[in-house]
Amino acid sequence: LAAYVDRVGSALAAKNGDALAQLLGLTAGCATVELRSMSVEQVGHVCQSKLSRFDADHEASEKAGDEVHDSLRSAEQHLKKGFAMAANGRVPAEHNKQMGTLFIVNQLFKIYFKLNMIHLCRNLIRAVEGPAFPPFERFNKSDKVTYQYYVGRISMFEDQYQKAETCLDYAWKHCHRGKLRNKRMILQFLVPVKLLLGVMPSPKLVADYALEEYTGLTDAIRDGNLRLFTEYLSKYQDKFIQQGVYLLIEKLRLLVLRNLFKKVYLIQQSHQLHLEDFQVALRFATGGDMDMDEIECILTNLIFKGYIKGYMSHTKKILVVSKAQPFPLIVDVSS
Repeated sequence: LAAYVDRVGSALAAKNGDALAQLLGLTAGCATVELRSMSVEQVGHVCQSKLSRFDADHEASEKAGDEVHDSLRSAEQHLKKGFAMAANGRVPAEHNKQMGTLFIVNQLFKIYFKLNMIHLCRNLIRAVEGPAFPPFERFNKSDKVTYQYYVGRISMFEDQYQKAETCLDYAWKHCHRGKLRNKRMILQFLVPVKLLLGVMPSPKLVADYALEEYTGLTDAIRDGNLRLFTEYLSKYQDKFIQQGVYLLIEKLRLLVLRNLFKKVYLIQQSHQLHLEDFQVALRFATGGDMDMDEIECILTNLIFKGYIKGYMSHTKKILVVSKAQPFPLIVDVSS
């Protein structure tokens, strides 16, 4: 029974609903005999002792988490004092520590990301970009790469994708070629940002850095394959969430829809497209029906973002697209 309760605890910790349902339903056949051979008092005693241990483990985990949080906040305060002292350029040259300020900024970035207090990074960025800060090119290359990596991630969270691409691209190009792990970490954010801006990664890049999760996504975007996109998003959902790019990947769905609707335009060869044609295309792509209001909402978003040039007639259920490049290149729209 103790082993059985352990398995229940493991399933709870892993949030494995299927395994937990099977265990609690006693369908696994692992606890039936043991339960029958024990009295109610014995079962209650064993369960109580095991659950008490789980409670103790949970409390210890929470305590350890609080200690880590306190340690990080303490480190933050010391680093901020160090930054203020190092940034003070009104000292003799032999005591000037300004060239260490970017390293301190990067350490503070790491702490704020761990504490989920990314908004505090903006104050540091303003200081680095301010006129009193030493010229960026004078700093150590590794510090510059780390700084651009974090600023790129921050810009990505703030939906500043052009700046995110610039910063992450800098980090990627200047990262030491032997630091494969670091280069892959940069690509985990650079690739989805570039996808959103209409730039597809090469198959060689995907293969060299084991980015297999993007193989199907790039194919789905290029072909307007909504079903393949949904499958890959579901398959690698946990990985994308862990990396912190899931919401960014979800935004790529609009590009898939844009390319799907472009196929409808190419088939019809008309500048007046009936919304029913888009409904048929979506039914074929997803295997389910989408109501007209939702289709109109999608088209409105595509027009608003500039992915489609045209206007929509709600009463006639018609999309009228421009005769001159009705579906602009995604790269041109993003720029």
